[in-house]
Parts: sequence; C-alpha cells; structure tokens
Amino acid sequence: MGLTDGLYLSTYLNPVDRPLRQNGVWLRHDNNISLWSKKGRTIDIVQYWELERLTGQKEHRTPFWTYAAAAEMIDDILHPLDVSFADLTDVWGTPGMGSSDAVPPSPFSYHSIAHLYSAMLLDTSRYHGCNVLGFAVDRGPDHVLDDGVPPNWFVGGWKSTTASSPTLFPIDSPGPLYFEARLRFGMREGTLMALASASSAEGDCDISQFAGDRYRDQTSFATARTALEIITQSVQSTLRNVDDRFTSQENFTSAVMKQVQRVSLQIMRNNIDRAIETHGVKSENTILAISGGFALNCPTNTAILAEYGFQSLSSPPAVGDGGQSLGIALEHFAREQPDLHFTFPGPYLGRADNRIGELLEEFGGYISTVDSFNARRAAVDIKQEPVAWFDGRSEIGPRALGHRSILANPSSTEHKDSLNQIKRREWWRPVAPIVLEERVADWFDNPRPSPYMLETRRIRPDRITELAAVGHLDTSARIQTLNAEQDERLYRVIREFEQLTKIPIICNTSMNDHGEPIVDCLREAAVFCLRRGLRVAYLNGLRVVFDHHEAWQESQVKPAPRTNWYFETGSEEERPKSDALSPEYMFVLLSNAELSAAYRRGSLSDPAAAVEAHLRKADKTWLDIAREIKRSRRYFDVYGREVSR
Repeated sequence: MGLTDGLYLSTYLNPVDRPLRQNGVWLRHDNNISLWSKKGRTIDIVQYWELERLTGQKEHRTPFWTYAAAAEMIDDILHPLDVSFADLTDVWGTPGMGSSDAVPPSPFSYHSIAHLYSAMLLDTSRYHGCNVLGFAVDRGPDHVLDDGVPPNWFVGGWKSTTASSPTLFPIDSPGPLYFEARLRFGMREGTLMALASASSAEGDCDISQFAGDRYRDQTSFATARTALEIITQSVQSTLRNVDDRFTSQENFTSAVMKQVQRVSLQIMRNNIDRAIETHGVKSENTILAISGGFALNCPTNTAILAEYGFQSLSSPPAVGDGGQSLGIALEHFAREQPDLHFTFPGPYLGRADNRIGELLEEFGGYISTVDSFNARRAAVDIKQEPVAWFDGRSEIGPRALGHRSILANPSSTEHKDSLNQIKRREWWRPVAPIVLEERVADWFDNPRPSPYMLETRRIRPDRITELAAVGHLDTSARIQTLNAEQDERLYRVIREFEQLTKIPIICNTSMNDHGEPIVDCLREAAVFCLRRGLRVAYLNGLRVVFDHHEAWQESQVKPAPRTNWYFETGSEEERPKSDALSPEYMFVLLSNAELSAAYRRGSLSDPAAAVEAHLRKADKTWLDIAREIKRSRRYFDVYGREVSR
C-alpha cells in the first residue's frame, strides 16, 4: 500500500468519445483539473484549473476529439510551472489518461464519493481528530467511472474519532428538485434560490406528502417531477402576498421556490436524523461536511447548522462539479495513504497573470492614468463607484472571493443597481458582502467565519438601513468573512473603508458578463471594463483608470475570446460523420442510467430504437412521449447542447 512520491494530476474531463462529440453530447459539466504533489505523508495541491475560465464556455463540458489534444492542453497549462505531462507520476479521473478507471467497486456512485471526500478531507488534522458527518448532495452522478449503474446515487459518510475511514451510507438529495425547477422556469438554480427570498409572494402546500420520498437513485427525477407538479398546482390556487415590484410569473416562481426550499430543507433534516439514529451522532461535537451542487444553497446550510448545533461547516469553495478533481485526488490519496496529511490552503489556487506591461501597451489609448496602490485611495474609489478588482491567483469555485471581483459601497442601492446593470442580470438580485472577520458580530447575527460564501447571516435590525445593497427581503445576506491572513491587501482596503464610512463591509460580485465565466486573465478584465463601462480597476495592485469606452471597437460584441483550440479537430477527415440523435432522444438516453451506460460502452447498435423501446417499455403512450420530447426541448434550451466549434 502507498503511492510513490511525485506529481499527480487529477482530472474531471469528458471521455474522448467521437459519437458523443459528434452528437453534441456531454457526460460531465464544469470540467476541471488539479495538480498535486506528494512527499511522504504530506499532500499539497499545486494549482487548479477550471476549464470554463480557459475556454470561456460557461460550465465547460465539450469533450476533446483526441487524447493527443488533451495531452497538448495539459502540457500547455503545466508549462508555466516547469512541468510537463511526462513528469506526472499518474493521472486520475478520466478514462484513458492514466489509471483513472481503477476505482474500487462500490454500491455508491464514485462521483458522489468524490464530492464527499472533497468536503470531509479538507483538513486531515480535523478529519482524524474530530467527528465528521458528511453529505454529497447534487443533481446526479456522471457514472463515467462507475462499473455499471450503482444502486445508490447519493452518499453520506460518518467518521468518528476512533475510526480510520468513514462509514458510507445512502442518502437523499434535494438536487433533482432544483433541477426540475430549472427546467420548468428556465432559470439557473442560483437565480431561483435568490428569487425565492426576493419577493413576498407565497402559497400553501402540504409538503409532508412527498418530503419523505426517496431521492437517492435514477427514480429521483420522476419523484422530483411529481413533487414539483403538486407544488405548482397547490401554489397556483393559494397564491397571496403578491409583490407589485415583480411580474406575475416572478411572483409565482418565487412562491413555488419557497415551497421547494421547504421540501429541500426537510430532506436534509431526514438525512441528518437517520444518521443520528443509526450512527449515534452527537451534533454538538461533530463537524458537518457538505458538498455537491446543492451545497451552494446557503439558507439550508445555515439552517441545519443552527438547528442541530454542529461545531462548524467543512465545504470547499468549489462544492459543485467544479470541485470533482479535488475530491477524486483526495479519495485516491486517502485510499492508498490513510495517514496522509493535507490542509486545504484556501480558494486562491487558479492562475496568476503578471503581464501588466503588455496590458498597458495594448490598451494605452484607453487608459488615462496608472498609479501605484494606496489602500485609502481604493477605499475612496469603492465608496464613490463600482470598481473592478483583479489580484493575484484566481479563486476556484463559482463565486468570486475577492480576486476577480467588482467591489462597491454596501450602503448604496444605486451601486447595487449599477452592479446588476453592469452584469445584465435581474434588478432584484442582491450582492454579497465581504465583512472583516473580527467585526461580523457587530453587523450580523452569527459571528462564525464563512470564508467561501456558503452560509447566510441575518443583518442586525439596527444595521439594516446601512446595508441596503446586500440584504435580501428577509434581511439575510450571503456573507464572506475575511481576515488579513487570507488576503492582506483587500483586508487593508476594507479597514480603510471602515475609517471612511464606519462600515467594515464592501459589496462583492464576480467580474463577468451575463453568460460568461468569471474573468481569468488581465486582458479579459480590461475588455470587461471597457465593454461594461467600469472606469476604475485595480489590477494586481495598480490603479488603472480607463476612458474612451465609447470608442472601444469590441464594445458591441461578445466578451474577450478565450483559448478553445484544443477542442477543435485538425481536419474534416478526423471528424467522421454520424447520424446524430435528436436533442429529445439524447435527453431521454442520458436521463436513463442503463441506457446511458450502454451508450458509453458502445453496445447500442441503434440508440434511437433503444430510446423508443425504453419509452414503450415504461408504458408510455405516444402522447406521453410527445410531452417528454417537448419537455426535453426545454431541457436543452435551459441546460445547453454542445456543438462543434
């Protein structure tokens, strides 16, 4: 047992599969890669790459055409670190690239196990020295590394101080409910979560009839679909407290999502109650570890922490599938080296960009002044207008944590409106506050640190008017706490902002346009400022003032292009033709675990006929089939279907 010392690459990429690529189909989204170093018992993460930041494809999911193209991209991203593909001891996570398919047999999806380990093993000193209860809760697994289709899609784990490894057990996930709501309303899960608390509209529903149902295997989608239909019908007939600031559809959606949130919270309570009864968990001396896309649901995280009195929350900043390579690596290391030592270093694991000289030369005609950093001046700028902030290595995960951000005054509703206009999103979307860690108790109801924006806090009643830009309708806010050790430069700016305004808090939202991933390099930040009208930017500490925005030639086109040629093919001959399945049939095929597994193995000689047989076998009338097809059209409208680029 044990791994040799060296460099390891953990990958969460789509398998190289021509039929999938030709049909515009993907099995994994939010593709990502991480580089690791092992020396004795000590494991360190060297760097993290989220492919959407490299390619500009939101939730990147397009597969490579060839393994050679994948290796070329990996060589290119490793080159700045003086590392090449040949230097790697092994590659994990993607079939065909190393020993990545050598995962142990399990009754649980490996995808969910990786999520679980990404949360439970963030700090091995606490993992070995404390009780840890973990839950992996997302929409559903990809099955790429599974041997067949496991009976349990979602997994929990219990690790006591006396055990060397966690005991795994099946759980239910609220993720399918939010996915069904995404399909029905055409909004992303985060937008739906925000809308739920933005409007006062509400309705009634008896959630007891389905909150206890099983959401733990491929039947979860049907269960969630039925539950959402019951909720929408009940809310439609009981809708009240309509908020005249919102459209009728927004009010209805908000009321429905309040009930979906109630069901989701009850599902998580059921999971915890079963774990307490089965494993004798005492929450007051237990760390709660949550990962998977549903872990982005801050109100649920906060509610269960408070209700059960857990010691603390252990979750990575990349809790969704963007954190899969983190969990894949930790599972491999822990399996081979149970006494490993690892401490997650914080979110700033992405790329740095120090090419400021090149930037100033290229954009010189649009820059009026360049000054050295001054924390007081930065605080004054933020007080007056929204400011672009680009500093050091990018953060990982879907939320900007102060390195690729737009910062603004939290007391100004005009600033909030400006931020929503800059990002072209709904007017009612609040923005998150960054608060000095030592001052949380003076402004919010719970002083517990929340460094990755994964919890909410209630604004103290006597402070609500001072934080007009960051509070939801229910006076909650999705906070990020910050201390000097985490980010010394931004910490100094907020201290200066407090000296100016008496408020130790600033607004923070990610620097990206609508539908664009968070910017990753300096040029993308400059183009964003010119396109969206930001005047002041702090770029690696330099204060840069842009002007002549109206003259920018790219102001009416898409955001700055990013690297995507690795996903092209060299010639038409390399791209053999095939009869692509319709989007509707691809949806049905990939929604069924057995069909999807057979398709990946290449054992479906006629995929279209297999889909039709599945629909007939499921006693679907052709009217039901037509409805499913119509619904899958909606799926592809919302969730996207990839095409060759």
